[in-house]
Amino acid sequence: MCRGMGESLAFTKDVLLRTLELLTAVPAGSVQEEEMREIRTRVQMAQNAIIQNERKIWLRTKEGKEMIGEFGVASTKLLGAVERLQRQRAPDAALLKDLKAALGEVEFHAKRVNEESRRRSMAVT
Repeated sequence: MCRGMGESLAFTKDVLLRTLELLTAVPAGSVQEEEMREIRTRVQMAQNAIIQNERKIWLRTKEGKEMIGEFGVASTKLLGAVERLQRQRAPDAALLKDLKAALGEVEFHAKRVNEESRRRSMAVT
């Protein structure tokens, strides 16, 4: 399943958008409201990393394609964790822990993309 650069970026953006949509549908009692707000904010920040960097030329390099591919895999794991949490009607600490771990992985990849973009833009100037 080898995706082209644009397709991989679009896939990752779509997965993160779907994740945000599903987070609004998580039953009210499953996660405390303040914690859910924080999770949504963190997912939005990860999505912003993709949006802000999607036109960067370096993403078309082998390294960039690999980063975006890994970002997509992590985003898919996060979506799965949110889907499992959404199906719960009562709080489930294990599912919330899984969601936070998956979110941490997504944030790691977002940070990598942002840092690499910043590093490469410094090299150009």
